[in-house]
Amino acid sequence: MDKAIGLDRDGMTLGVRERALWAAVEVSYEKTHQFLQKFTGLEVSSKKLHQMAWEEGERIAVWQDSRREAVFGKGKNLEEEARDGPEVLYIQVDGTAVNDRKSGDWMECRVGTSFSRRVNISKGRVWLMDKKTYASVEKADTFGEKFYIECLNQGVENAGKVYFISDGALWIKKLKNDYFPQAIGILDIWHLERELKWALGEEKKERVSELKLLALDGNADAIVSGLMREVSEDIIKSEKVLKAAEYVMNNAEWIRNIPKVKGYGSGPVEKTVDITVSRRFKKRGMSWYRQGVNPLLQLRLLKLNREWDAYWNQRKNEMAHYAA
Repeated sequence: MDKAIGLDRDGMTLGVRERALWAAVEVSYEKTHQFLQKFTGLEVSSKKLHQMAWEEGERIAVWQDSRREAVFGKGKNLEEEARDGPEVLYIQVDGTAVNDRKSGDWMECRVGTSFSRRVNISKGRVWLMDKKTYASVEKADTFGEKFYIECLNQGVENAGKVYFISDGALWIKKLKNDYFPQAIGILDIWHLERELKWALGEEKKERVSELKLLALDGNADAIVSGLMREVSEDIIKSEKVLKAAEYVMNNAEWIRNIPKVKGYGSGPVEKTVDITVSRRFKKRGMSWYRQGVNPLLQLRLLKLNREWDAYWNQRKNEMAHYAA
């Protein structure tokens, strides 16, 4: 009877669970406990909130793993997952570090986002109308498979053109080659500019600007030549310049593609990392056990991807079916 009417062992209904977790994906479990107590009179401990987040997040994870296994393990026909593609689809990937409570070290949270429609809503503000995000703390290949399946729903296999924009990290380039071979790789212009500033120093701003203009024209070879002219007898400065030149050479193809997007960079995924991960998992003093990050993160993604209501309606329908 409890299951039929949506009660768990502690007497919490599905509606209470949904509302409690709606708050928990935004603020700490303790603040959520205080909020519920103050404004609703509900006594839901931080420990209970953590348990509910883990349970619901695991439900989502099981579904994601089964879908991944169907595609990459059992060879399910991808046409069943694929959607009609847009004329242009943008894919961006980045990573950020989350404090690991167990080891005292850092664990990498990988973030991927895809979108096709950009609308200017005011000066300096752009709305990505159809943006979808996936994020998790897991190995790069596992992340790549799950993110690729999400991109199928964005029409990646049937898009006219796919632009894959990133900072040139090796794991991201491998992910692009493994799962999005048809995509055109683009090096983010901001990361290139940062590398040039680091190598040449603040005193050579004009030189950095000159090299950035070469990047906007896709002239990777000229950037390397320009950097080599900066090599001097100063060993420390020369080492920085040589490292920057190596960075350019390793990403030469992606630099040559920069003009295809007119210098459009990875700002969207940088913002997505901030909204998805940093604002909930990287506040001052926060640390997490690895097994506690992903469940809450998957719930947070439901809200950010505008899939929250659909998920909980499905949960309610499952309960109703059980009761019937």
